[in-house]
Amino acid sequence: MATSISASLFAESFRRAWIGTRNVANSQRTSQNGTGHLPRKLGNLGLAISGGADSMALAYLCRQLELSSEHSATGGPFSVTGFVVDHRAREESSHEASTVAGWLSDLGIKTQILELDWSPFRDRERPSLGDAGSSMPTAFETYARRLRFQALGKACRDCGIEALLMGHHRDDSVETTIWRMATGARRAGLGGIQEVARIPECHGIFGVSESGSSLQLAANQSNHSIQRPLVRLNDRSEGRVSFLSGSDKLLSKSTPSSIATGGIFLCRPLLAFPKTMLLETCHQNNIPYVSDPTNFDPTVTPRNAIRAVLASNSLPRALQPASILALNQSSKDFLQLSNQLSDQLLAQQCRILDLNLKTGTMVVRFVQVPASSDPLLANNTAERIRQIQSLTLRRITELVSPFPGNHFSLRSFEPFVSRIFHSTLDNGSGRDTQPKPFTLGGVMFHPLRMESSVSFQTSPSEKECVWMFSRQPFMKNRSPVLRCDIPLPESEQSPHTPSFGSWLLWDDRFWFRFSLVRTNRGKKERHSAPAHRSKTFPLVLRPFQKSDLEVVRRGSTQRGTPGGPLLLKRLKNALVAEAPGSTRFTVPLLDHGVSIKSGSAQSDEDLELLVLPTLDFSLFGPSKGSNEIEISYEGRGWTLGWEWMYKMIDIEALRLMGRPV
Repeated sequence: MATSISASLFAESFRRAWIGTRNVANSQRTSQNGTGHLPRKLGNLGLAISGGADSMALAYLCRQLELSSEHSATGGPFSVTGFVVDHRAREESSHEASTVAGWLSDLGIKTQILELDWSPFRDRERPSLGDAGSSMPTAFETYARRLRFQALGKACRDCGIEALLMGHHRDDSVETTIWRMATGARRAGLGGIQEVARIPECHGIFGVSESGSSLQLAANQSNHSIQRPLVRLNDRSEGRVSFLSGSDKLLSKSTPSSIATGGIFLCRPLLAFPKTMLLETCHQNNIPYVSDPTNFDPTVTPRNAIRAVLASNSLPRALQPASILALNQSSKDFLQLSNQLSDQLLAQQCRILDLNLKTGTMVVRFVQVPASSDPLLANNTAERIRQIQSLTLRRITELVSPFPGNHFSLRSFEPFVSRIFHSTLDNGSGRDTQPKPFTLGGVMFHPLRMESSVSFQTSPSEKECVWMFSRQPFMKNRSPVLRCDIPLPESEQSPHTPSFGSWLLWDDRFWFRFSLVRTNRGKKERHSAPAHRSKTFPLVLRPFQKSDLEVVRRGSTQRGTPGGPLLLKRLKNALVAEAPGSTRFTVPLLDHGVSIKSGSAQSDEDLELLVLPTLDFSLFGPSKGSNEIEISYEGRGWTLGWEWMYKMIDIEALRLMGRPV
């Protein structure tokens, strides 16, 4: 007979789910599901409540935990906020959401109802939505899931909540594993539902997805009395690397960079309990809940069909819940061991020589250690070694990739690991051939030849190679262009402190935000002010292009721009040092967003906004200061300011590869 779940039993399950995952993720590396570093204390908890028995049992148990002294799971006292999503997809959905919110209020839980906004689908696909005679958009469940998680994530962010709890239970994990087996998953993919994970469907929402705060990454340091390597690339993406002394004027001084951290986590503290215990918890404590009959119709979804087969107890022993749970644990152990072996490989064979977050490039030295002195090679099969090397290569690639973590499967990396971890190939003549450049995981791999007398003390039995990693070149007509219309301040007086707008993600690698402050420049403009002034300043974030060099060259000679040829020379030197070869055409550039053809530009000065913001370099003359520049727009003067940070990355991988953090 099923028993209910006590507050103390729930607290212990919560502690294992949260603290256990945190210890694994923080002591080793960013885990496979992207959890990263988890907060040590949770002052506020969010609850995703649908009104079913699972979520209502979760709400009741969290309320009991909130009222008791069982705070070991969260590191101290906390408060609970319930979130009820009104999908607004049926006429009765608002009433149902209000009913569930009332139940939570009766429990003493403060609650918010989150109404989903279907207007994008109404405007694009349907004349109306939710009205009589209208139908849902195609793939309704997919759209609803995305809108639901985005609403939950934003609500948590606005309430200062770092963890959102959901009511998934042990039966859900068993059903998920059987479904994954049916679709061809294996090993690490059979670990069941994760206890702690990043909130999905929220990529690019600041403060929700892997962002919200930042850390400072110290400037590059080296043990070889050199500053930064200088890389030169040819048209075939092959290059040479030399190590110049710190006094060389061509190399700019390394400065700290900000990396995004934070974001919302999902936690599922009920995965240790079967559905029957959740139902009994509701029954014994008089907790109301709703039951959706479609959840038990095997003709509706594949998951329902799996649930029906499990309920019939007709599956073979290998697919019974006990066997599936054992498989889950075996897969988790396999993944944890894989991460540990990957850590060893990073520490033993990979060294970062340069990490330039201003341009999203990295130079890494790889050392091939003989099998006799490498436990990974000596104690594992060739297939297992390829798996670990693939995992390691993906981790390194994701440091500069324009794609979210785990976007590419490990299988896609396997054909390339021999080029990196065994990069020198015997061509039969007794000499090694130079490896060729290639593209993988959104990253361009540039092989580099050493042109320096610097010794890395490689033993005679070891071989080494050096690669530069950069963002894959943009496909034709597929460059990321982000338009940012900045509101113009209504007051003519400049505030003492600039007011920055929202953070925006560009090319999945850089977060930016901007401010605009009125200055006195432009009061005596010879151009007449427009009859109707704009309310916003049009700004565009786009990649630096070859044509921009021509604009600077033409502007230097035709407009008498300060600096003239000297400015063009400084720009070229900066690009050689910071973004060699074609990598320069992947760095962000701030453009004016106005044009003479459209009539938006009032003067040539309106067009003189071409800035490489991460390099703090203005293509039309010196900037006002760090991360700001004076501009003219519609006959008035402004100071445009910006802040930026790099995307969240695997800090533990940097540390293991010798990069100070």
